Amino acid sequence: MADEEYQKLIEKPKYTKLNEPNEPINLVQIQEDDNDSDFSLESNSDKEKQKKREISKSDFEMNSDQDREDLKHIFYEVVMIFDEPKEDQGKCKKKKALSSIQKIKKKQQIILDKILEAGLKYREKISPSNANRRFVVIGTTIEKLEEWGEKLEVKLRLSSGMDEGETGHIRCQYTEFFRDQKEHFDEYVEDPPCVFPSATRQFILTEILKAKRGEGGCKINITKSLHSGVITAYFGLHDHQERNILYSQWTQKFGDRVMFRQPTDKIRDYFGENIAYYFSYLSLYSRWLIVPSIIGIILTILKYSSSSIENKFGYISLIYCLFNALWVTLFIEYWKRDSMTIASNWDLLDYKASKESDRPQFKGELRPSPIIPNSQELYYPSWKRKIKYLLSYSISFGMMAFAAFCSIRINWDKLTGKKQSTGKKYGTGIATGVVIFVLDFIYRKLVDKLNDYENHQTETSYQNSLIIKIFMFQFVNSFSSLFVIAFVKRDGKMLDSQLLSLLITRLVIQNGQEIFIPWLKGKLKMCCGSSSNATTSAMQGETERIETQTKQPVYENTIDDYSELMLQLGYISLFSVSMPVVVALAYINNLVELKVDSKKLLVMQRPIPRISIGIGSWSDVLSAVSILVVACNAALITFTYSDSFGNMIGDVSLSTRLWWFIGIEHIIFFFKFALQTVVPDETEEVKIAQAKLEYEREKYALEKQKGVFVDDFVDSDLAEENQLKKRK
Repeated sequence: MADEEYQKLIEKPKYTKLNEPNEPINLVQIQEDDNDSDFSLESNSDKEKQKKREISKSDFEMNSDQDREDLKHIFYEVVMIFDEPKEDQGKCKKKKALSSIQKIKKKQQIILDKILEAGLKYREKISPSNANRRFVVIGTTIEKLEEWGEKLEVKLRLSSGMDEGETGHIRCQYTEFFRDQKEHFDEYVEDPPCVFPSATRQFILTEILKAKRGEGGCKINITKSLHSGVITAYFGLHDHQERNILYSQWTQKFGDRVMFRQPTDKIRDYFGENIAYYFSYLSLYSRWLIVPSIIGIILTILKYSSSSIENKFGYISLIYCLFNALWVTLFIEYWKRDSMTIASNWDLLDYKASKESDRPQFKGELRPSPIIPNSQELYYPSWKRKIKYLLSYSISFGMMAFAAFCSIRINWDKLTGKKQSTGKKYGTGIATGVVIFVLDFIYRKLVDKLNDYENHQTETSYQNSLIIKIFMFQFVNSFSSLFVIAFVKRDGKMLDSQLLSLLITRLVIQNGQEIFIPWLKGKLKMCCGSSSNATTSAMQGETERIETQTKQPVYENTIDDYSELMLQLGYISLFSVSMPVVVALAYINNLVELKVDSKKLLVMQRPIPRISIGIGSWSDVLSAVSILVVACNAALITFTYSDSFGNMIGDVSLSTRLWWFIGIEHIIFFFKFALQTVVPDETEEVKIAQAKLEYEREKYALEKQKGVFVDDFVDSDLAEENQLKKRK
């Protein structure tokens, strides 16, 4: 009997194929009868659940004109992929395999039932290339979007020409959504009228799936389901119309859009705040490289065009060192201002992230909660975690030492003073750059395992620890050879060639990864699969589009992109006094990076939008780099370029250079901290916006306490008069 059940379970399921719509599924609003939403969500009857599933998967056939008039519009935005569990091929007994398959199939069915009970809709589609794979396309009505949009306090863009105070909230580009004031917001879809951009719709749907059932959600732990294999993949569908508009107005344009200003609001409306902040930072950083690039080109020409300039190089280097440190400080301060201005425009100044749930990978012991009565929580002793931290960071430091050894070993002939031709000098630098890339790749695989081993309880803690370990290793791996040449060998000319070789090698490898390899893969796919897939694509329509997006590369997060920019900032600020022209190379690279990254995101699997303010822990990395810039540049002038500096001060003894180093460093630090004090982190407009938000919160709390609510449009004086009249 068990064998018969087992054979039935592993048979390929038979699903009813749906008629394919002519347009992309997330642009066409699928219509559904009003009566279908009248089922009791509290009912646990299997017949009712089955009826709901049949209605959700049906082709929504219309029997009369009245039916068409009473239809709702559904926005299908996200996709879950379910793979049928396979039979274990090992020595496991069939009963165990049967039990495992049954559990996965049951969990998948529970997820579908929860989706319907929460008032959402889904459509099932079978993969054209794999009959054991189901695409579950999840959607919801405009009414549900508005209900949850208000509940989640999402921020939407106000219509142009909005006067201050018209909505009862502070005037800005974006503000909190209210259903009774939706006419004040921009419409992103005309039929049916929808004020939610694509990214917000996907964010709301994801939050509904994760929310507790008592709150009207599904209580589906998506991350845990992905980790356990119940869900194979979960991602947002690309909106072909919005993507084409974004491509034409963002990726295709190279003029002022790329060089000076990114369409941040449109990026935010399609990808969410997290990715929009990355492009805002990259755009501002690139613009701030323009002046140092011009100065760097002029200084490099002067340095190598005339021998008479060598006597004055100490003075020039000192001025450029001061400029370098102050430039980095000003850039960071203005980024803080720009970040806060963006947060104000998007009405995120009062945003507070909700309490994070435990990561699915977090392991601990159940214990009574010391905070919530009659409940339990997972607990992991801090002393155990500290031991894991010690082991994890010990391995990381060991990898850093190995990376430094490799860099020194490759450049050993240079460091020991052996004569080398110009070609060999640059060749050694290129070889060092290749080894740096290989070690970065190896450590990137290792660091994920180390971070998992540390057993972080929340995703924020996990990401912060990952960022610290990645940047520490990449910093040592990338700059160890430069520090040894600059402060041990103290050879300025050797430092020039090494810096130029390393930066050019890094830029070539990075752009080759992001441009050439994807292009080559695309060509190979076209050569190998275009003829065989042509008929399938024509027949499958929308299902084929979903399958195409399923096979696209996954955009994990912005960690690697930010890490690349931080290392570049290190190259051009720590050692550019040696070769000032590298700043211009970095600027050109960033122009290419803006184009490549924008196109990459539009052709990759669409990430689920995340709300964030600023660049997170990378702000701390920026602050650390700005302090290192001061010390490194002062040391380069006084120790590495001792001949030029000696011509300036007339004494090159070690003690004299040491005192000059301390003096120069303190002077630069003085100007640095003076700039930080003079330049506020927030503009006057942002301060006013924050004050208004605080005023509104206090007024609401006072009104709630008194039980008297005044209209937002009424002046405070009129409100007091109204209260006096009521008392009389």
